[in-house]
Amino acid sequence: YLHLLSWVLGKVSTLDRGYTALANAINLSTGGITYQSRAFSAAADDAVFKPKFVVKGKALSHRLPELAALLAEILGRSRFDDHRRLRELVREARSVWETTLLNNGHEVASGRALGYFSPVGWYTESRLLPFYQFLVQIEQNFDRQAEEIAERLADTARRVFTRNNCLASFADDEASWDRAIGEIDAILSSLGVDRRPPASFEFAFDRRNEGLMTSSKVQYVAQVANFRRLGRERREYCGSMRVLQTLLGYEYLWNKVRVQGGAYGCFARFDRNGNMVFVSYRDPGLRETLEVYAGMPGFLRRLDLSSREMTKFIIGTMGQMDAPLTPAAKAERATEYYLRNITQADLQRERDEVMATSLAELKGYASLLEEALAQNYICVLGGEARIRQNRDLFANLVQIVV
Repeated sequence: YLHLLSWVLGKVSTLDRGYTALANAINLSTGGITYQSRAFSAAADDAVFKPKFVVKGKALSHRLPELAALLAEILGRSRFDDHRRLRELVREARSVWETTLLNNGHEVASGRALGYFSPVGWYTESRLLPFYQFLVQIEQNFDRQAEEIAERLADTARRVFTRNNCLASFADDEASWDRAIGEIDAILSSLGVDRRPPASFEFAFDRRNEGLMTSSKVQYVAQVANFRRLGRERREYCGSMRVLQTLLGYEYLWNKVRVQGGAYGCFARFDRNGNMVFVSYRDPGLRETLEVYAGMPGFLRRLDLSSREMTKFIIGTMGQMDAPLTPAAKAERATEYYLRNITQADLQRERDEVMATSLAELKGYASLLEEALAQNYICVLGGEARIRQNRDLFANLVQIVV
């Protein structure tokens, strides 16, 4: 219901006006308001995370009072008792998520695989395939469940939008700060208070290694692990992993999976919390791609780069890290760093480590990748026929009806 709430907010009526008038007011006074349920993991531990409901709005400085008033209205006075409108929004959400699952199959497959062992991965994945399955279920049973759906949405909103559980982030020039504090206080005063203690999550982890079968003609092939949990010695994140990510993504995986294999793309990602992902996008292959992943340690052991080539990969990595950001993106990035306890010193250390990356250091990651791939956490979203042809790779086959 948290994810459903993020879909319907701003699209339902409030105590003050109907949903059409609300939409017009948002478009007239702001650059948009968005809603999303997210989890922010601790920088060094995927088992420690903060689940947050993120509401983002932007407006010109002189429109700040209107934006604040709209946020207070939507968060504190939305109505969920119009069953006809709720049915429309559930149908709309189910239709959009059908397309989203297929167009973003790499996120679905990699997120699903991370959920096999990672607490933050499990929570994050709940907004993908499980949410779509939830939408299908409530759409099919809407007439019987309409009252319950409305009540659960209202209860979820009351529990989430409380002034004692709110973190505000604001970006503008310094002259607007005092006025912004007043507007934020006005938003908070419109919310209730909930003193219930935080709930704990119970995770049922399992190496499910699923083949998610659809009518698609292409696959999204994911293999994941967590490098902090490998072996007896705890491995720490290092900026050189960003260079490794660039090297694998733009050299080895690009050539093997995209150029030779015919996929639209293939990605590598190493997160500070230890989670590492290798995933292909719109890939005609399946077993072949997993074999390419298995070949990464050997590629690193054979790696021989000139000084010029090393510099190229380091510059490419720095370009991704320090790309220009809009004020909104800067505020969002700063908030994420705050919630994940990533300091400026951490960021500078990462830059220094990127700049100091050596060929020997990259080659040294071969054993880490070998150990990670041996964990054998895989998930593939793709065509039913191709997945059934490779049935031996999977512990479970799941039919996804879209």
